[in-house]
Amino acid sequence: MYRGTSSPISPYLLQSIHMALEKYLLEIGKLIESNVLEYWLLYLLKNSKSASISSVVSSIVLAYPDKTFNIAQILFKTKEFILQDTNRLISDQGAETLYSIGKDWGANTNIIYDEERISTCKDEHRSSTLENLFLKYQFFRNEEVSEEEADKRQKELWSILDTYYNELPIDNNDSTKTWRIYLARMDRRKMNPTTEKTTGGMLINFNPELESDLKEYSEKSIAKTTESMKYTSLKLWADFKFRKDDKAKN
Repeated sequence: MYRGTSSPISPYLLQSIHMALEKYLLEIGKLIESNVLEYWLLYLLKNSKSASISSVVSSIVLAYPDKTFNIAQILFKTKEFILQDTNRLISDQGAETLYSIGKDWGANTNIIYDEERISTCKDEHRSSTLENLFLKYQFFRNEEVSEEEADKRQKELWSILDTYYNELPIDNNDSTKTWRIYLARMDRRKMNPTTEKTTGGMLINFNPELESDLKEYSEKSIAKTTESMKYTSLKLWADFKFRKDDKAKN
């Protein structure tokens, strides 16, 4: 809702309130201590009756993961947050194009708002997800996090995963298979990471171990997605052509 990529479109007032809240927290997040930032995020989670506020909290956690592990841990314990944040990422990938299409190209009165919205798409944390962060906590730490603390966090994350494993339903339907793939991609204990040098640096391949039924399900899902996106390049060309964008010449 607050990113403007949802359907149906929410009232502009609610969009503005959510965007202002997120922007404020992003600005103060880099300045205040971890305990203060976590206090306010916990306050929002406890006192809000709207799931949309949780999405703002999730955004701040992704932006400042080293300062917000305790809040991230709360989000990780709700399966739906992890799943929906992946949907948010997919929507966010088209946000810049969406904002550009809606931009008032014929007038300058709204340019400050248009540019502000478009600039938010370049925020680094928009390209991450709760799933990615769950795995990141298990492999990496900055200098401010001791090895002892990192080990403690890792065990707490594994406890969350073990709880999810124990709660897996007997019915192995598509929804269950999808969630099992998520769990495999988040569990360091079930990975055989390898590294390789590239021109841009060191590339890490985590190589999650998938059971045979999950491999088959994943391959079929990828093939289906590839087929559905066959004409994406043509659609983008048509959008650029309609807007008389120079990119249509490529």
